[in-house]
Amino acid sequence: MTTVMGSLLDKSNPSYGKSGSNKRSNYMKGASALFAWYISKGDKVIVLALPPDENGDRFNPSPYTNYRGIEEPIVKGQLGNRAVGEMLILHPTVPGADKFFYPLWPMDGQKAMKAIL
Repeated sequence: MTTVMGSLLDKSNPSYGKSGSNKRSNYMKGASALFAWYISKGDKVIVLALPPDENGDRFNPSPYTNYRGIEEPIVKGQLGNRAVGEMLILHPTVPGADKFFYPLWPMDGQKAMKAIL
């Protein structure tokens, strides 16, 4: 997502908007939706994420994040669109796991990843 947005995430860009402003928030939500619709045309999606926290959460548990509230439902086909066949997850910051993908959806392979680490 940050790659797609490019210079629009640069605070010196006039289109950046003020932090907390509706303009910036709405733009980010719209960009998230467009990005999710675009990637949902494929058969596989790879999600880059930090390793799970001590509770096993891989993402912010709030339902109000752009990922949970916008991107995930689109990619999973929950809004009447076509779902991807598979979502894979990769934790690039985990030593030795930078090339190890495991399923996130439709089957969650988090237990397999923990067994390897």
